[in-house]
Amino acid sequence: MEKKGRLVVDLRDQPPKISSNICYYDFINPEITGGRSKDIAISAARLEPGRWTYFHYHDMDEAFYVLKGRVAFEIDGEIYNAEENSTVLVPAKVKHKYRSLGPDYGFILIIGGADDWRYEGPKQNSYKLSD
Repeated sequence: MEKKGRLVVDLRDQPPKISSNICYYDFINPEITGGRSKDIAISAARLEPGRWTYFHYHDMDEAFYVLKGRVAFEIDGEIYNAEENSTVLVPAKVKHKYRSLGPDYGFILIIGGADDWRYEGPKQNSYKLSD
């Protein structure tokens, strides 16, 4: 029986998923690979400056690599600023959110579990961090 799904995915072939101020590109996840990727997901996100993502958490660790710009991460109540070529680790079940610090957009690579996001509280990502 032939398995369906792709094992090689080109970003240029992936339509973006738009969520408020964030543009996500999925590379690897169970849907794209036809179920052959059960535990890991890899995606990228373009973050417009000024707005946070929603607070959320995952059942597995999640790692970020800042490809472009400067990105703030709020992880379990602490704020961390990451520059281009920095990595950030968010342990499993720890609530977090992130945003570009501007002035331009931020671009991040996201590597984590293939689980769904679990939101905590109301979905409010339209406010700005007071600097």
